[in-house]
Amino acid sequence: MIITRSPLRISFAGGGTDLPAFYENNNFGCVVSTSIDKYVYVTLNHKFDGKLSVRYRKHEIAENVDELEHKLIQAILKSYGVQSGVEIVVASDVPARGSGLGASSSLTVALCMALEVFVGNAVTVLNDKKKLAEHAATIEIYRAQSIIGKQDQYASALGGFNFLKFVKHDV
Repeated sequence: MIITRSPLRISFAGGGTDLPAFYENNNFGCVVSTSIDKYVYVTLNHKFDGKLSVRYRKHEIAENVDELEHKLIQAILKSYGVQSGVEIVVASDVPARGSGLGASSSLTVALCMALEVFVGNAVTVLNDKKKLAEHAATIEIYRAQSIIGKQDQYASALGGFNFLKFVKHDV
């Protein structure tokens, strides 16, 4: 069983300037944020019947990843080539939906960390927090097509107090 957690965040300034549409069309964008001592937790384990079980505020059981209702978890699993045969449980210290604390990105970072271990890539991404943040942002923004910026993934992956500057094709 793999257990990970990723912190939620509070943003102080710069929200919206972390959207690719903003910083790629302007000189830059920047945010000031900090992670907090509240987390999103993910447990991941092999599922021996070959199905896919995902528990969050709902419990989904599916034959394969394409049947999942949770589009973000679906996109994350697909990015790691996981089609079925896993059980995922998501929990949070606070009611995450609509909290404004970057919960979806904390989920993305925590599930990416768990999947890195699951597929055997842990040394690659987990030792480079910026790479983990960028990977999580790419999945959430481009694969899951969430209309969000990058500050949440970076705050969650890096932890602590951050000043982040976003420029075209870089952070």
